[in-house]
Amino acid sequence: MPQFRTKPINLEAVQLRGPARLGTTKARAGDWLVTHADGRQEIVVAKDFATLFEPIILDALTEAMHGKNGNGAKREREREPRNPPHAGARTRRATGQPHRGPAA
Repeated sequence: MPQFRTKPINLEAVQLRGPARLGTTKARAGDWLVTHADGRQEIVVAKDFATLFEPIILDALTEAMHGKNGNGAKREREREPRNPPHAGARTRRATGQPHRGPAA
């Protein structure tokens, strides 16, 4: 029978210092809040976290190229607004003055 291995995926995690909730899931001190690359979050029990995940050790070159979490370029793009409104258009709407088209 063929065997399979899960793909390695970089994610961010922080260990909780006290009880917390994420939706309907309760977490205890020592559990981990995991944030996946797609932004989805979940609570992982401390003993399961140690079994499922291992720390990523980045060297200075990798960190400079990809950012702290190993996929920094993608993270930077996610932080930028997708279609920022034109500042002039916002000003015209805010003042209530009608837009004047090109002179005829």
